[in-house]
Amino acid sequence: KLLDCGEIVGIVQYFQHDLFQSIPKTLYFQKTIVAHEHYGRHSAFLSLPHDRYTPEEGQIHLKHILDLFSMLYGTWNHVQSIYGKDNKMGEFLNQALTPIVDYVCNQNRSISHLFSTVEYTALKNGNQRVLLESKHCLDYLKSKYGLKDGLIGYDNKVLYSTWDSDTTFYLQLMFQLRKQLPV
Repeated sequence: KLLDCGEIVGIVQYFQHDLFQSIPKTLYFQKTIVAHEHYGRHSAFLSLPHDRYTPEEGQIHLKHILDLFSMLYGTWNHVQSIYGKDNKMGEFLNQALTPIVDYVCNQNRSISHLFSTVEYTALKNGNQRVLLESKHCLDYLKSKYGLKDGLIGYDNKVLYSTWDSDTTFYLQLMFQLRKQLPV
C-alpha cells in the first residue's frame, strides 16, 4: 500500500546476498516515485507522489530522512542488534520513522513531533512514577530556590524537562553526540 506522501516502503532488508544492489536509485510505480538507497546489506525506499516531487527531491528527502534517523538512533546495525532479536524491527521503524518522514516530507516542522520518539520517551511511557518524582523534584527546586527551568537525566538521556521542546531536543541531541565521541 502506498500513501499519498512520504511513506517509507521499506527500510532494512537483511539478506545473505545483496539482492537490492542492482535496483536503480529511482523507480516509478503508478503515480508514485520511489527513491532507493542501497548500502551494505541495507536498502531504504521512500515513495512520493510524482505530481508533487521530482526524482531529485525524492533522493534528497530520503537522504535527509536517513541522516536524521542515524543522528537520533544510531547506525542500522545498532538498531538491528537491539530490535531484530525480538522481531520488533517493523514496529520500531514505524514508530521512529513516522515523525521523521512528517518532518522532512510533509513540512510538519515541529521539533517536538520530530523528537516524540527519541530514546527518553520510552522511559516516559513505561514509568510514570519516575516522571512524577522528577516533576515534583523540579517543582520543589523552582519554589525553594527560584530555579527557572531544568531537566533531570540519567545515562545521557533526558528523563524529564521543564524547558520548551526545542531546547529539550537540542540538549538530548548533545547527550547523544557526547555518547558517540571517542574516549
